[in-house]
Amino acid sequence: MHLHARLFINLEELTPYAERWNQLLQLSQGNTIFLTWEWLYAWQTYVAGDNPLFIIAVFDNEEQLQAFLPLYQTSFKFCKYISYTCLRPMGDCHCGAEYPDLISAPEVIEEALSCIGTCLQTHRQKWDCLYLRYVAGWDDAKLRLTRLYTGQRAFFRQQATVFSSITLPANIETFNRETSALYPLIHRQKKKLDRTGSVSISLCQQEHDLPLYLDSLFLLHKKRWESVGQKGSFIRRPLMQKFYRGFAATALRKGWLKIFALQLDGKIMAIQIGYLYAGIFYQLQEGFDPAGPGGLGNVLRHAVIEWCISNKVQAYDYLSGAEEHKLKWGARQRVGYHLFTGSRKPKNLLLALADIWPSGRFITEGPPAGHGRSHD
Repeated sequence: MHLHARLFINLEELTPYAERWNQLLQLSQGNTIFLTWEWLYAWQTYVAGDNPLFIIAVFDNEEQLQAFLPLYQTSFKFCKYISYTCLRPMGDCHCGAEYPDLISAPEVIEEALSCIGTCLQTHRQKWDCLYLRYVAGWDDAKLRLTRLYTGQRAFFRQQATVFSSITLPANIETFNRETSALYPLIHRQKKKLDRTGSVSISLCQQEHDLPLYLDSLFLLHKKRWESVGQKGSFIRRPLMQKFYRGFAATALRKGWLKIFALQLDGKIMAIQIGYLYAGIFYQLQEGFDPAGPGGLGNVLRHAVIEWCISNKVQAYDYLSGAEEHKLKWGARQRVGYHLFTGSRKPKNLLLALADIWPSGRFITEGPPAGHGRSHD
């Protein structure tokens, strides 16, 4: 089979291949919701703004899509003066997505890698660096992407990062035993809430209910972080709220969106949003009323995990981070990576010699990543 790669700067040009896009994704090791056509189209619509995309699509000689690498073009400045054009994965900011990957039909992955590498070389005047964050380290994603970099780099670096995920057992009783250091506390908190008022757990299932659930999410997330003197993600990154609102109806219709709420006497006091895809629940954001009774977040999380178990979900994925509270819930740490490479251009020597990453100190990120703050 002869393959060839072409560069696309927006998803509209690939609309005839949308169904094939998702079929390829489902065949691949990198099958996550964050690489679906719907997620990336929403990201292009609500977050990308004027940033041109840089999607490398690989076709066979019958113009059947066989692989794709969805990137976009952005910029950053070193010490506010030296500008760089950087390729980054679509969806890597203001939406919660992680696990970027090359997606390919398994039988052609070697040739697809070669085609994509050649395409990057052909268009080398359009980029200085590639920066891929939150790459999974347990399913060969790092291996695939590192091999893609091999022919491109003047320098290459990787940083390890940590993810957390709970492998769910067959029943809630087993889960309670496995979290025996935590479950007695949750049990007490449930009983205390029951004495406070009428407690119920609801799941958003109708499109007309989305505004109520989303408004509650943004408000309770804001209240929770303000109670500890910080601003939450949706305040620091307004494009994230725009994405959540824009993508919600599509995700609900697809059966992916899961917004759970704990109501006390009919009032939403805690809320959690995640996406169920290919047997994995990706937990993205949550909030609770810090002025309410204690244990609101714990009780809701236990109810969400119980729902996942009863619906045969394989894992409750916290994504990046390994905070202590995640480990108490039975999460196991997994290692992932940030990957960064620069092409063979003289100005990249500055980055190589000074060990500079395209974020953090000395770097000013361009849009859309630069539209929002990581910390208060």
